[in-house]
Amino acid sequence: MQRLTERYLSLNISDPKTVFKIAVLTDEDSDFVLFTNLCQSIDDLNISLQFINADQLVDASEDYKDVPVYISSCEYLSLKNKSRDTDHSIHTTAPLICLFHSYDEVNQVDKKTFESDFWLFRENLNINIFKAILRQAEALYRTRRQANYFRQKYHESEKRFIGVFRSKGEAVLVIDQSGLIRFVNSATEANFGLARNFIGQQFPYDLHSGQVEEIDLAPLTGKRQIVEITVSDLVWENEVCYTVGLRDTSKQRNLEDELVTFRQIIQLSPLPILITDENAKILYVNEQFEKTSGYKRDELIGKRPNILKSDVHDGNYYENLWSTIKSGNSWSGLICNRTKEGELYWEKQLISPVNNLKNETIYYVSIRIDDVQRKKQEEAKQKAETLKSVQELAGGIAHEFSQPLQVLSISMLLMEKEFGESEYFDKSNKMIKRIISLVDSLKSITTLKQQDYLSSKILDIRASSEKALLASQENRILIIDDESELLDSLVELLTISGYNCDGVSDGITALDKISNTPYRLIISDLDMPEMSGIELFKKIKEASFEGYFVFMTGYEVDSEYEDVIKMADAFLTKPFELNSLKNLVDKMIKSQEVKV
Repeated sequence: MQRLTERYLSLNISDPKTVFKIAVLTDEDSDFVLFTNLCQSIDDLNISLQFINADQLVDASEDYKDVPVYISSCEYLSLKNKSRDTDHSIHTTAPLICLFHSYDEVNQVDKKTFESDFWLFRENLNINIFKAILRQAEALYRTRRQANYFRQKYHESEKRFIGVFRSKGEAVLVIDQSGLIRFVNSATEANFGLARNFIGQQFPYDLHSGQVEEIDLAPLTGKRQIVEITVSDLVWENEVCYTVGLRDTSKQRNLEDELVTFRQIIQLSPLPILITDENAKILYVNEQFEKTSGYKRDELIGKRPNILKSDVHDGNYYENLWSTIKSGNSWSGLICNRTKEGELYWEKQLISPVNNLKNETIYYVSIRIDDVQRKKQEEAKQKAETLKSVQELAGGIAHEFSQPLQVLSISMLLMEKEFGESEYFDKSNKMIKRIISLVDSLKSITTLKQQDYLSSKILDIRASSEKALLASQENRILIIDDESELLDSLVELLTISGYNCDGVSDGITALDKISNTPYRLIISDLDMPEMSGIELFKKIKEASFEGYFVFMTGYEVDSEYEDVIKMADAFLTKPFELNSLKNLVDKMIKSQEVKV
C-alpha cells in the first residue's frame, strides 16, 4: 500500500480524452455525497462516477483509454471479501483505493484480508488530493495492462521458439542470466558436439542481448572450434533468458582470408589489372594500372574502359574484341591506349570473362601480358648503354694514342730540321698522319653532337683591344702538361721555331710561374692532377690575366665545362697538326694587336 504525499500533486494526465470510470463500493450516505461533489468540482478531468455492488464490474473500453478505478470503504471491503475473490483478475489490473476515516484506522485493519493500491482519508480529502490519486491510478492501470500484454506475448513467443529450437534447423542454446545452459537443440548437438548432457553446465562467456561475436567452444567441448554467436532475449519458463544461435564461420573465414590474399596479390602485381562488371563498368584497378594510365582509381570506378581509347584502332577492332569475350572466350592481342595526359602506349593484353556457378558472366578481367612500350624503352636503353661503352672504349684508345703520337710527330719534325728530308722520313710521316686520322675517327665516335670548337682549327681569336701592348711585356709562351715527354717536345719545337718558351707539369707550379713572369700565351692541358686546366683558367682570369689562353686535350669534353672552354681563345684536340699549332702561335705572338 502507498500513502499519498505531496509529490503526487505534480503528476499530469498524458491523454486529455481519458475517461476515469470510478466505481465506489460503500454503504455510507456521506460517501455518496462526498465523491459526487468532488467529481462535479473537477473540470479538467473526464470522470464517470457510479456506485456499485462488490460483484459488479466497471465497463472499460478495449483501447485502454478508459481507466477503471475502484474505491471501497474499509468496512465494506472487509465485509465483502467475496468481491475480491469473485473479480480477482480485474482487481489485479484496475487500481483499488481504500477509504479510511483517519490514519489511526489503518492500524486496526487486518492487512492480510485485502490489499489496496492507494489510501484515502475522509477527514482531509479534497480536490487536489483526489486528482493526484487519479493520475497515479491511471499510470498504475496502464502499466499493469502493458505488463499483461507483454506477458502474453512472451508466452506466445516461448511456445513458438520451443518449436523452432527443437527443429533440425539452426543450432541454438538457451542460457539463463546466471550463465547456466537450459536447453540444447538437436542441430547444436549434430553440428558442434554439444549434447543434452551439457544442460545445467556453466556457459564460459558473458552474454548480453544483441551480442554478435566469434568465440571458441574449446572451454566447453575441449576441442578448438571458432563459431559466431548471436544473442537475443527470450522468456523461457517464465524467466528472461538468452537464446544463443551458433554458426560455423570456418569456411567463411577461409574464404575471406583467400579473398584478402588474392586482393593483396592483385594490388601488388607489377602488371596493370582492370576488372569490370558484365556491363563493362569498371569495378577495380590496381596500383600499377593507375601508374600506367595516369588516372586515379576514383576517376575510373564506374566508367567504361573506352576512357582509355585511342584513335589508332578502328571500330571493327573493338567489335571483334567484345564479340570474343561476350561469347565466353578470352581475347589477347596488341592494343594502343591513351593516358590521362594524352600519351599513347602499346601493350599486349589478355581479357577474360569470369563466370559464377550458374555459368553466367559477372566480371571481365583485363591483364597486361606484355609491355610493348617498356620493351622498346629497354631496347633503346640497351642500345644507348652499348653505344656509351663503345664511346668510352674509343675515347680511351684515342687518348692513349694521342700523347705518344703527338711526341712522335714533333720528333719527326725535329729530325727533319736536323737531318733533312729522305725517302724513309716521308714514309714515316705518312704513316703518322694515317694513324692520326684513325685516332680522329675514334674520337668522332665519342660524341653524339658536333661541337665546332672541338677541332684542330682555331675557333676564335678574340678581337684586339685598342690599347697598345705594354712595352715591358715579352712574347713568352707557357706550356702546361702532365705528360713529360709531350711537354718537352712542345717546348723544344716552339723554342726551335724562335719563341721564348717555358714548360711546367701541373697547374700549381704554373700559377707560381704566371705570378712572376708575364706570358703572352698559355697552352694548358685540360686533365691534370692537383689542379685541372679549367681551375687554372678561372684563377688567372680572376687575377686579370691579359694574354691568350689555349686548351688542349685528348679526351671528350664534359658538357659541364663547355661554357668555360668557349671563353678561351682556342682549343686543340690531341693529336693536332704541328702546322696548326705553329699557325696558331704565330697569329697570337706576332700580332701587333693587343689582347684584352
